[in-house]
Amino acid sequence: MGCDIHMVLEVYDTDERIWVGLHNYRSIYPQALSFLTDNYGDPKEKIGHTLFKVQQRDYALFGALAGVRGENVFGWNPKGVPKDASTLTSLMVKSDGSDGHSHSYLSVAEFVEALAYVRDKTSDIVAERLSGGEGKAKTYRDLVKEATGVTSAHEDLRIVFWFDN
Repeated sequence: MGCDIHMVLEVYDTDERIWVGLHNYRSIYPQALSFLTDNYGDPKEKIGHTLFKVQQRDYALFGALAGVRGENVFGWNPKGVPKDASTLTSLMVKSDGSDGHSHSYLSVAEFVEALAYVRDKTSDIVAERLSGGEGKAKTYRDLVKEATGVTSAHEDLRIVFWFDN
């Protein structure tokens, strides 16, 4: 039996002091559409209606993210569903019920570090970008876009994820 990943991109709404689910990596969730339009403009421009290139059964990535079905190279263990999870995340976790496991969340920068490691077997892309290096900055931006649909790893974004078998 295969293992799949489920993910929600969340943004922190500083006015409301809550996390808001933007999309669930298969489509923009209908309940989030009005929030996106009201607060961030046209979601096709800001987030995009795309299927992201994070594969459903990328066991090397699953291991790097949470030690699931692969090598736990960063030592990140599942942290559980965030206590302040968005409504979208909460609904999706609830709908998966006991099939969902190893719930966790990471900043976009952390998630992309794992993605870069899996792709290149190195986290130099993120380290160079964070230290101000320009050599691989475009690659880093490309990975952020691939992982989130946006072009920079804003501190107010996180990815909540979990797995099923």
